[in-house]
Amino acid sequence: MSSRHIHQVRNIFWRSTEMPYVECRYAANSHACYKKHSHPTFSLGAVESGQSRFSYSQAHCNQTETIGPGTIVPVMPDSIHACNPLENQQWSYHMFYIDSEWLEDLRGQITDTRQGKKIRLQGLSRTLYQPSLYRQIVRVNRLMLSDDPVLEKETRLISLMAQLMNTQNNEPERAPPLNHPAVSRVQEFLDTHACETITLDQLAQEAEISSYHLIRLFKHHTGFTPHAFQIDRRINQSKKLLKCSNSIADVALKTGFSDQAHFQRSFKQYTALTPAQYQQTSKKI
Repeated sequence: MSSRHIHQVRNIFWRSTEMPYVECRYAANSHACYKKHSHPTFSLGAVESGQSRFSYSQAHCNQTETIGPGTIVPVMPDSIHACNPLENQQWSYHMFYIDSEWLEDLRGQITDTRQGKKIRLQGLSRTLYQPSLYRQIVRVNRLMLSDDPVLEKETRLISLMAQLMNTQNNEPERAPPLNHPAVSRVQEFLDTHACETITLDQLAQEAEISSYHLIRLFKHHTGFTPHAFQIDRRINQSKKLLKCSNSIADVALKTGFSDQAHFQRSFKQYTALTPAQYQQTSKKI
């Protein structure tokens, strides 16, 4: 009997009608093998542990490469490939499957911020070894698999794909303008609708600019992503309600949090106190 420790196999998929252009997957300690295949989507993988043989066709020739932890694997739509663990080994990996039309639209948005240089998806290498990009892929995939709001997921996914394309094309972006009316419009909109569910498309329409441009501008001017700005406003509103002796459950509901646990977690991240501790402190004052 083998003494090799076998870890629990897990396969987790995430998809949402609110973000129909992306599907995410996390496979842990997998033995599964695949025949050569293709996807109509752009695929982006990152190896977490173990080793795999990545097979693909390039210039009418079959190529095989052994990849391991930290490897990033971008696969263009309709490219024939396979990625299978080495014999008698487990491996773990993160995957994104992204709609080609959505990605092409994002590519156009990014191109608009460059100094006359078009972004080329075809310029992506078969395998990449960039620790900062790898860590970002893992963070975003874990976020996508969580119950975090769609606004945050949209923002992080766009930022990730922009980082991937900008890194590979090696051309500088123009710095965002110092003053842009879109930022104040979005701030006012988020102030008014802080406790509502908001999508990035709604904010882009309000700003009258692309989603990618909005993310860059807003972060440059405020230091926040749109979602972080919204949560900040919700926390400030919740403080007022807690001071008025509202129950924590009611405050969570009134300020738009998905449940009391999410509210308590967010409140502590922003104030270093639980809602109950803040309420008790307010009473003493």
